[in-house]
Amino acid sequence: MIKPLVSIIIPTYNRQLTIRRAIDSVLSQSYSNIEIIVVDDCSNDNTYLILENFKSDDRVQYIRLDKNVGGGGARNLGIKASKGEYIAFQDSDDVWLEDKLEKQMNAFFENKELDVVFCKIKRISSNSISVFPSKDISRAKNLHIELLKANYIGTPSAIIKKSCLLSIGGFDESLPRLQDWDLFIRLSFSYNYFMINEVLCDAYLQDNSITKNTKALIKTINIFNIKFKDQIGSLARKDKSSVYEKYGSMLINEDEKSLSIKFFKKAILQYPFRLMLIIKFIIIILFGLKNYKKIKR
Repeated sequence: MIKPLVSIIIPTYNRQLTIRRAIDSVLSQSYSNIEIIVVDDCSNDNTYLILENFKSDDRVQYIRLDKNVGGGGARNLGIKASKGEYIAFQDSDDVWLEDKLEKQMNAFFENKELDVVFCKIKRISSNSISVFPSKDISRAKNLHIELLKANYIGTPSAIIKKSCLLSIGGFDESLPRLQDWDLFIRLSFSYNYFMINEVLCDAYLQDNSITKNTKALIKTINIFNIKFKDQIGSLARKDKSSVYEKYGSMLINEDEKSLSIKFFKKAILQYPFRLMLIIKFIIIILFGLKNYKKIKR
């Protein structure tokens, strides 16, 4: 069987210390029919010098941008430049296990109806290690509802048919954060998902990562509220409550007390029968976010 080409898109910005490790982990994959497209989002460090080491490898294409377009824009440019039938995304500070692509592509070969195949990720920060996601949402009765309530898919974990990405217009470049969550919500309208129930990717959270930018998160939540207004509005009250609780919980992690309280109030008003939600709300009001986080741990 001739194995289809998989295009792996790696957006990068000032990751001279980690980009080589990320690329090497892709080049070391047991699934060999690949191309790598590195989109350098106008780095001002020595990333371009690291990429010089891969000039002789015809599997690696380097696109260096002269202005910063953000993660979503860089990935979209990579999609346009790709030749593969399947698209995978790697982050420039993450590492794939060597059989990641092979196991995921085998899932596509075994079930022609699949459009998105993802896996579990080990998330590594300076003070913690966790496995994400904790449950297999690909088996959910209504995947779209589950994804509106929370994102269970990390971009570096997913392989997606290119035709599906093109049909929805790729990543939403107006979003400063959570582009992956938005993408997977929109894909869930029409396409079939499957999860490999194994950790096949190690994701490293850097201190200067966009995923730790509070202003970007607030802006993104506001966009989500507008963009998915009709979908959220059509949910059952309990599910709608879960959406608002998720927004509130994300803001708690960013120490945004007033906004987190606002969303917790909305969650309670939608479905006032969730005892744990009410208890969380009372703790935040009476004892503050720091004490809430201590109690939660």
